[in-house]
Amino acid sequence: MLYALRNAFAHEYALANEGKKGLQDDPLRHRFQLAESEDRLLVAYPEKSWNGVYGAESEGGPTEVNLSELQVLVERVIARIERAVLAGSLRLVVGVSPQMVLARWGFRVRNDLPRRPTSPAF
Repeated sequence: MLYALRNAFAHEYALANEGKKGLQDDPLRHRFQLAESEDRLLVAYPEKSWNGVYGAESEGGPTEVNLSELQVLVERVIARIERAVLAGSLRLVVGVSPQMVLARWGFRVRNDLPRRPTSPAF
């Protein structure tokens, strides 16, 4: 489901991932609904999966993603990666270099850039 949500954002710029055309029950096909909730459930799946069709012929409910729990999950993953880096136990797959990780998937926070002047409040 997280891969499908990522695909929806990255490829469709939307809250829906149509999945593969022609596949009746594609596990990557979702119409997402994002919510912030104190419920500990990360995902709530609909009784009937979305059929991948928009408009009047659309059938099936949305896959509900709890943004609060998604944040918790992401923070746990980041903490685990940071611990592995500090322990020297993080290993990259063959063919992936640290430079590639930074260039493709990472970012750095720079504190050596000059500060922009702030605008007056309106």
